[in-house]
Amino acid sequence: MLDAMRAMGAPAGDIERVAQAMAEQRAAVEQPPEEFGIYRDNWPVVTAWRSLETQWHYAGVDGIPKGLNYACALAWLDMFVPQRQRRKVMVGLMVMERGALAAMNEIREQSKED
Repeated sequence: MLDAMRAMGAPAGDIERVAQAMAEQRAAVEQPPEEFGIYRDNWPVVTAWRSLETQWHYAGVDGIPKGLNYACALAWLDMFVPQRQRRKVMVGLMVMERGALAAMNEIREQSKED
């Protein structure tokens, strides 16, 4: 990416900012994840969340996340979760969705300030 920016004649300051952002992202990925416990009762929700992590609705040219694709979530629940647990798992997904949206909005707002 940096080579392409140089080839296109991007200002040195912009190239430097992108290089710094890339280095920060690389460093964040290379750090081992923080370990934490998950209550056994919450495991079905965590499993569903991880399985549906790519199933988001995005809006606008900026691709702002608006929420999970509930049609995909319900289809996944139908295939992989016993019927008696589906409502509980869906409610858990909705709670996690709200938390994720709040975190993503906070990150987006902080990046606007920078």
